[in-house]
Amino acid sequence: MVGCVEVGSVLGSCARERKSVDTKRTPFELTVEWNVFALLPNRQISQISPSGGRFHLPCIHPSGEVVVFQGGLFHERLRIWRAKIACGALSPLTSPQANSWMPAYSWKGDVIVFASDIPMSKKIRRIAEMPLWLPPEGYTVNLFVMDSDGKDIRQITVGDCQDLRPALSPDGRHVAFCSNRTGTWKIWVVPSDGNANPSLLKGSYEWAMRPWYARDGQSLFFHTDVDGRHRICRYWLVDGQIKPLPNDDEGMSHGASASANGGSLLMHSTKGGGSRIWRLPLDGSPAEEIRTPGFKLAGHATEGNNGVVVFDSPNKLPSAAKGRERGQPLRSAD
Repeated sequence: MVGCVEVGSVLGSCARERKSVDTKRTPFELTVEWNVFALLPNRQISQISPSGGRFHLPCIHPSGEVVVFQGGLFHERLRIWRAKIACGALSPLTSPQANSWMPAYSWKGDVIVFASDIPMSKKIRRIAEMPLWLPPEGYTVNLFVMDSDGKDIRQITVGDCQDLRPALSPDGRHVAFCSNRTGTWKIWVVPSDGNANPSLLKGSYEWAMRPWYARDGQSLFFHTDVDGRHRICRYWLVDGQIKPLPNDDEGMSHGASASANGGSLLMHSTKGGGSRIWRLPLDGSPAEEIRTPGFKLAGHATEGNNGVVVFDSPNKLPSAAKGRERGQPLRSAD
């Protein structure tokens, strides 16, 4: 792990994950702030990320006690951070000499997979120069794994492409990710030790983003276009069948993540207006909104075994007068 620092809480707006990378950067995108929050089982919401930059795309540890996310202050490069949910203690896990994106824990919580421009980070030095969600077109980004404390970083993909949104299989042996290796965003799988080339998931989908393994390891979830609407689909690894989830029945839906018990997914969707977090039971019963009072936009949710849900949002934390606790001040951690 790289040493600890104290950084200052964040704000921003929701953007759609795209079929192709948009290289235009608006003044809004250059200055947008974003926050990571924790929704506790008692329904209180605490801010986890520090102020003055852009922090988002959280992934909670299976225990529900720690969260990792990407971000940094606007004058810094993107880094992977780890925060303790109970006290707000924050530590960087990746070097300030590279940009790093989209961390995800293994199902056991002992490994983190992430995307990075190591060793190509001379191109962009500040978050303020980086588009909000995806790296700029033509920017090389590959995948790496590291121990949960940031040690022993190993590269597992190579190529002049963008390998993004990695997710580890339940047995830890494979990583699913989306990549533009063929010119279009498709889903690929690579051994987590990097000892073989990635293989393309074949099937009748034009493009796909944000893969996540099912608890049994027999299928993947991702979102893609179905009849003009972005929907959460299930891809069966044994035969390549793709089936939209029937209870994802409205809106543009992104960001599926499977629950630890395997019985449901979390997603964010425009179903009901804005961007909200929904639980999709895998038995096909109706979607259930996970309410985040005071937040008009909320997304990229993951859930720990203790029922804590982490998410990101451009909205400010509701005041204590509205019955919600403010996040604890962040402190440096060993």
